[in-house]
Amino acid sequence: MRPVVVLAALAAVVGASGCGGDDYPSYSGSKACGVPAATVTDVVGTDQYKTVTKGEALPPTGVRSYTCSVNLADRKNALTVSAKLASSNDIDNRKRQIAASDEKFPVAGGQAGIDVSGQDFTALWVCDTKDPNGTVTASVSAGDTQASAQQRRALVTTVAEEAGTACG
Repeated sequence: MRPVVVLAALAAVVGASGCGGDDYPSYSGSKACGVPAATVTDVVGTDQYKTVTKGEALPPTGVRSYTCSVNLADRKNALTVSAKLASSNDIDNRKRQIAASDEKFPVAGGQAGIDVSGQDFTALWVCDTKDPNGTVTASVSAGDTQASAQQRRALVTTVAEEAGTACG
């Protein structure tokens, strides 16, 4: 009789734990990390995610930085969008990185560059207008994504356009 009790208790524990981890419902917002949720869905490959945001908005306004992570049930930080007001030295360094990127293009009053490594990518964008109080920059990183070059570029373009509203 004991094996039946143990087996029933084990089944109850496994059932309560969800066995497969937390299942996230479909993301319900129209925007995720400051950009259209559909664009984020295209890059991460699912609409079942949660976002964690630090800072007020994209572009950063009252604070000097903004970060938003997209978390999937099986992977934290599947996609991260950041923006900040950067110093002149940081701007020059970022512009060098953009110039050396795999894919580079002008967008939203600045320059963007995307580096791709397998299924991962990182992107930088810098406003062309330097501001002594801090120039607007943005970055995007994603790992283990099946995103096409077109989907990556669409995301980076949208992030740059949002961040670029403070470029001036």
